[in-house]
Amino acid sequence: DAKSGLMKLGINPGEGQRLELSGILYHDDEDIIATDVDNGNLEYRADHLIRKNTESAHYTFDSPKTDLLNFSATAYRDETTVTDDGQEYDRTSKANLVTTGIDLYNTFKFKTSWAQHALTVGTEYYHDAGKGRVDGDPEPQNPDATQDVVGLYSQYRITLFDQLSITPGLRWDYFATHPDSNDFDDQHHDRLTPKVGVDWQATDWLSLYGSYSQGYRAPSIRELYISGTHFNIFPGANNVFVTNPDLKPESTKTWEGGLRLDFEDVVMKGDNLRFSGSYFDTRAKNFIDGDVVMDFATFTFTTTPINVPRARIRGAEMGLSYDSDYVFLDGGWSRIRGDNTTDDVHLTSIPADKFVATVGGKVPAIDVAFGINDEYAWGQHRVDDDPGIETDHYNVVGLFASWAPDEGILKGVRLDAGIDNLFDKNYQRFLAFQDSPGRDYHIALSYGTSF
Repeated sequence: DAKSGLMKLGINPGEGQRLELSGILYHDDEDIIATDVDNGNLEYRADHLIRKNTESAHYTFDSPKTDLLNFSATAYRDETTVTDDGQEYDRTSKANLVTTGIDLYNTFKFKTSWAQHALTVGTEYYHDAGKGRVDGDPEPQNPDATQDVVGLYSQYRITLFDQLSITPGLRWDYFATHPDSNDFDDQHHDRLTPKVGVDWQATDWLSLYGSYSQGYRAPSIRELYISGTHFNIFPGANNVFVTNPDLKPESTKTWEGGLRLDFEDVVMKGDNLRFSGSYFDTRAKNFIDGDVVMDFATFTFTTTPINVPRARIRGAEMGLSYDSDYVFLDGGWSRIRGDNTTDDVHLTSIPADKFVATVGGKVPAIDVAFGINDEYAWGQHRVDDDPGIETDHYNVVGLFASWAPDEGILKGVRLDAGIDNLFDKNYQRFLAFQDSPGRDYHIALSYGTSF
């Protein structure tokens, strides 16, 4: 039994100003088969309750008097609570995560005789607070801890001849993590990272881009302090999480390049054909990965978040889309490879190669659109010594249709319906560790208006 509600309110308090408030409520009550990972993966029936509340406020001011004031401010709070309450089995687990944050920036725009300029300066901050309980006691799989993250950033975009844009940028990040347990020390780190990007609109239909950037990611609360049982192998043998409170932040250096093609009036008047392709190459230091040990010789079964001293991740993706008054299609292909270059083995967190496609039609006279979507993923067997996490290829097909009148008394009404996993395939996404849902029917009715 799932219930959700959305409230959005937009106000223009003055010229160039916009204030938007939004709130989302989501309740999901399910009757599930839960697992007691601390008791041999014992399965039991439980009430699975999800409660998620999100509130945000977004204010923008694009000054009508000067291009030097283009201000944006966003404040938000998100709370998620997941509870498993045993029906005939005395066990109640509850995990809670609250994220509160703010993001502020301003873009100063001005022109000179030889170029257009845009300088953006901003800051962001968010606070994570997580905790877990099993029958009122701390749950090691959801550790009690808080984390504060601060970022200061700026970028300067110069556009020459209305075609060539160069955008250098600089960002400073700081994070501090505070575990509730006295067994671990607080952590805090900071780093300054640069970037530069180039975008060239070579013709009306061709643009090329390239960039170099450095990245920085702090380990999450779960990555730092998770412990307890991961999964049961057989009676008397469990794979357990090994806490790694000394996990370091990961840093990256990335080169990326690509192109975009955009054509209009290709087959019929008003249609549009777009193609994009890109390639990236990332060299990482202290890359955060998972080390799964399944050693039956020594009876050692562990899962540990670790830092890979040196890693390389590279990949490519392509996308093609076509849209007209009667036909539309979207397609995308992605391939990523990742290696622990320190030990010359594959990284275990790299997703499978994937191709997705959507083909559909429109009937403008009755405001109806319909189509079919397809997702194909290749098998992911690049796991070296962890054969238990391999996944086979799968192909999942879905159908959808929508009706959205654009005039008359029903303008603003939208009806959506669809079938996911049409052929009820049994499949598993890489690192999901459980089967994905079977055939699923859904229907949605919505209405929106403005005044």
